[in-house]
Amino acid sequence: MASFWQRITNRDAEHRSVTPTWPTRSDYSVGTNQALTLTAVYRSLQIIATPISKMPLDTFRYAGGISAPIENPVLVNKPNFFDTRRDF
Repeated sequence: MASFWQRITNRDAEHRSVTPTWPTRSDYSVGTNQALTLTAVYRSLQIIATPISKMPLDTFRYAGGISAPIENPVLVNKPNFFDTRRDF
C-alpha cells in the first residue's frame, strides 16, 4: 500500500485489475429550436414574473439626501383603467 506522500508525488502509480468505464453520452444535441419551445419560455417567464408581481411598490421622494416615503401616484396604483397593477 502506497503512503500518502507517494500517492501525491505519483512515484508508485496505482494499478487496478479492472479499468473503470465511463458511461457513454448520446450524440443528440439540443439546438435553439428544441430548447426554446413555447412551453419552456412561458414557464421561465412565469417563474420570474410571479415573485416580481407580489413585490410591494413604494414611492420615495429624495430631497437634500434624505428619502421620505410619499403616497403612490394614481398611475403607479392603477396603470390601466380596466386592470389592476398586478394584471397590468
